Formats: sequence, structure tokens, C-alpha cells
Amino acid sequence: MINLPYKWMSVFLLTAFLLIPHGAFAQQTKGLEDYRKALQQQQQGLLAQYGKDLEITMVALKQKGDLDTYLVFDTEKKRFDTEQTVADPADVLDAFRPTVETYHKSTIALLKKYVTALDSLLQKLMMANRIEDAKEVKKEKENAISQISLIESKFPKQDPVQAEEVAPPIPPEANKAASKPPTPLPGGRKPIPDDAVDFKDHHYKLFTDGAAWEKAAFRCRTLGGHLVVITDSEENDFVYNMMHDQMVVWIGASKDMGTWRWCTTSLFEYQNWSPGQPDSGKVMGYKAVMCGDGPWGNDTRGHWDDRPGERTNRNENKYNPHSNRNYSGGYNGPSDNYEVTGYVCEWDY
Repeated sequence: MINLPYKWMSVFLLTAFLLIPHGAFAQQTKGLEDYRKALQQQQQGLLAQYGKDLEITMVALKQKGDLDTYLVFDTEKKRFDTEQTVADPADVLDAFRPTVETYHKSTIALLKKYVTALDSLLQKLMMANRIEDAKEVKKEKENAISQISLIESKFPKQDPVQAEEVAPPIPPEANKAASKPPTPLPGGRKPIPDDAVDFKDHHYKLFTDGAAWEKAAFRCRTLGGHLVVITDSEENDFVYNMMHDQMVVWIGASKDMGTWRWCTTSLFEYQNWSPGQPDSGKVMGYKAVMCGDGPWGNDTRGHWDDRPGERTNRNENKYNPHSNRNYSGGYNGPSDNYEVTGYVCEWDY
């Protein structure tokens, strides 16, 4: 899922209204061509929105002074203006992957509504004994289903993480214990790591391997949990106290088309941003971090900041004047000078 940006919801509702005729046989004169025109109008709307999203992001990148990312978007905008097509999700750079994926996922949702509408039309045509027309509708439905399958096939088959990173080698002393698979918990839930910490009937574990946000989120899912979702000040304080000497860690919030959301279905109500944060504007691909006990003021410790999702301690600055592995020197705020070195996974049981 897929959680799509809220701005698309009105598009889908309008689609349902346009594609599905109301009334009984009073709408029998509405044929397949009307449905095709309605679908085409909505597809053009999604395409136009994609172009607008590129423009909005480019303006925000200018304001932030991010020339490298701006040039990536500028190249894509010029190509889009000429070809009026959206690239495949597997073929794009990470910088505008969220924009591309949003378009394709929205198109899939649109086509699924189209299939539902065609099912309704097919039934009405058969009730009216218009069998030849019904055959055409059936072909149209099969074509739409094929389009859905084709688009879905272009998405990565798995999350963006190498297999060896998901399952690190088992230490020799653990071979014996590892030979016996853990007993599954009720409901198909996976066993919680032994060193996870309990808090209010949830469990939490800090990882310090410096993974990018997407990889960190995937690792949490493979363990049966998710990146931590913070819903109140008590939980925020608990996570902050878990960080120990980690200065910046990922939490489970990301920004889709300018809107911050949790990686679960939890509403993004409680927020604890540092002063002046988030400052990424409408630039996409940003994720949330929690700041630990770095050399900044108390108004930042335990508070949140926004970072590009790939920023980790692997992206070291060779001109680092402080000889500190965590220092990047590339951002404006005090906590922005430190790369992400960890993340917290949460299990809702």
C-alpha cells in the first residue's frame, strides 16, 4: 500500500462519479465510449498533476539552494514537457522516485475503479440482452487488468536492500541455536528480539548500522515490526532515552507530496519538531529523525529534524575538519551537521 497522498483522493472520488452511471436502465444509453472518455480525462488529470508536482518541487529546491537535486528535476521536467510520459519506477533516480511512484500508483487505483465500473456496465448490458456490446466491455475490462499488471511489474520486486544486509551472517557460536527455527507467535506474528525493550505493551529496539531510511524501514518489517511511530510525549521521551550515544536516528515518518505521514496507519497528530523544523518545504524524499545528545542546545535534544532519506554515516565528508565520523558539514541547522547513525524498530505487541 499503499498510502497515497490525500490530494489524490478527490481525483479518485471524482473518477468514481464520472465512470459509474447512476440510476437503473435510464442510463442504458451510456456506452463503452463514454466510459473510455471519462477514463482518458482522469488519466490526463494525473499526468498534468505530475508536471505540476515537478514544478512545485523545483521551486522549493531553488529556495533551499539544492542545485544538484534541482538539476535532476530540471532534466526530468524538460523530458516530460517534450514526451508527456512518466518514467518507469525502476528507471528513475532516487531524487524524484517518490513523484514517479505516486503517479503510477494513482494510475493503478484509477484503472481498478475503471474495472469496477466496467463490471457494472457489463451486468447492465447483459440484463438488457445487449450481448455483443457486453463482449466489447469484457475485452475492455481485460485490457485494463493487463495495464494494471504491466504497471505493477515495473515496480521493484522487493524493498531496496541487498539480501546480505537483511540477513547478516550468523556468528559461529550461534549456529547451534540458529539451527532450530523460532516458534511462531499467535496470529503469524514474528518473535520479538530478546534484547527489545518493553514500553506500554509495545517493544522497541535500537539498531546502529547506519542504514538509509528505506533500508531501515525494510529491516524493521522483515523482523515483524516497523520503524518507530511516536504518538505522544511519553513515547517520545522513551525513544530519546533509548538512543544512548547515537546523535541522530531515523523514526517512521516520511513526507509524501508535502504531507508528513507515519509508516503505519497512525494519524500524524503528535509532533515534536526542533525549532525551525521541518525546513525541507515541498521537496520530496525527506524523512524524520530524532536528535540525541549532540553538541546542540536542549531545545533540539529529543526533538525531530527532517533529512533526505539516503543520509547516513556512510556519506562521509572527506573534508571533515572535526575528524568525527558523524559530521557532514553540509546542512544549516546544528543537528543537520550530523549524519544518521541508527534507527528504532517498534513491535505493536
